[in-house]
Amino acid sequence: MLLPSPHRPRLGLALTTEGWRVAVVRRENGGIRVEHDAPLEPDGADADPEALGRRLADHLRRHGIRERRCAVRLPLDGLLGFAADVPALDPEDQRSFLELEAEKALPVPAAEVRLAWWTPSGDAGQAMVAALPEARLETVRRMLAAASVQAVSLAADLDPGDLAGEDGLDLLAHPGHVLALLRADGLPRAWQALPDPASEPPERMAAALRMFLHQQPADLRGRVRVVRWIGAAPSPARVQALDGFVQTLDGARWEPLGDRPRPGDAGAAIRAAGSLGTGSPVVFEFAPPRPHRVRAWARPALRKGAAPAAAALALFALVAGVRAGQERRLQRRAEALAPTVAELTRIQQRIRRYRPWYADDAAHVAVLAALATAFPEEGSVWARRIEARDSGRFACAGMARSQPDFMATLERFRQHPQVRDVQVQSVRGANPVQFVFDFGWGPDRHE
Repeated sequence: MLLPSPHRPRLGLALTTEGWRVAVVRRENGGIRVEHDAPLEPDGADADPEALGRRLADHLRRHGIRERRCAVRLPLDGLLGFAADVPALDPEDQRSFLELEAEKALPVPAAEVRLAWWTPSGDAGQAMVAALPEARLETVRRMLAAASVQAVSLAADLDPGDLAGEDGLDLLAHPGHVLALLRADGLPRAWQALPDPASEPPERMAAALRMFLHQQPADLRGRVRVVRWIGAAPSPARVQALDGFVQTLDGARWEPLGDRPRPGDAGAAIRAAGSLGTGSPVVFEFAPPRPHRVRAWARPALRKGAAPAAAALALFALVAGVRAGQERRLQRRAEALAPTVAELTRIQQRIRRYRPWYADDAAHVAVLAALATAFPEEGSVWARRIEARDSGRFACAGMARSQPDFMATLERFRQHPQVRDVQVQSVRGANPVQFVFDFGWGPDRHE
């Protein structure tokens, strides 16, 4: 990441529940001094990106802000997420591994999102993975390009300290949403940002939490022993709704942690600007890494080493030239093989597409019969796609008129003696509800 010098102003942008905010800070005496903090008026959250960028450029010009490199912070409620066990690999190999995991865990193709991950224990281990839709990222890029502003950091507005804690289900209150974080064995195992607008009844949050837990494996759900609320003291109606949710969990207790107000929207841009140049860890950094600029030529003491440096640069240029020649040869070979690769890819796709047509085992018929028995006859829940996967598991995607209808159907299906390990992959919408779940199939448990 390109970091500003210690004495330069730092520019921060943050998307909040009320639109974009702009802040400028300077570091002095070990702290920060806020020189500017204001909303981008009028409400720019829904504006055309180019128009919003021109408004941002005008805002910077009117307030005499010359800095054009900034840190951008986005709210959590626009992100998709899951937890994964990341092996000790190079960053690029880790990204490839997580893209494969994202294909299984997310309801959208991995090619349509930008991934970022946070590993509390270091470079490997249990990680929280966030996915930012590329369409949303492109909107931010277009806005910044129209304002001639460069984002050296683009991350979620989340404090690393929020992710540390004891086992259980933590509910971290943020403006407009609540972060549900499930920990086990001292590590985050699952998380989701749940929308929490002030206009919605508290029961809606309790229903969303039940759905979040239903999406987790049964052994992980059974280990929830405490539910903690972290943030401003909840209202009595919210406490009552959440207490009812906790009572549905076997042996769990409700533990509101008192009045602990969390950072609000007003300071989001200040936090973004203050993060530049500190070296402190950033959670869910979506900006690609950039090389550090070379400042050695600005130091007179190092200018005496110009000759050795020139020799080193010449050697580097020679090595780079040889490597460039090898890359060109490999590129020509790849271009020659491209038609063959494309044909093999088409054949592989057709094999995957038509393989289920020739299945001659009775399991497929039995699976369809089990689904037909579980789904209600009045048509309140219906399936749109049923597929058999190479792993031996089956997936069902469909729609329901309401979440209770879907949950009742899912519970009836779980009771079938041959159904194994039902896992909800995604649930979206309210009326209708769009859902995807998968399951295994095995011998009758009663035999």
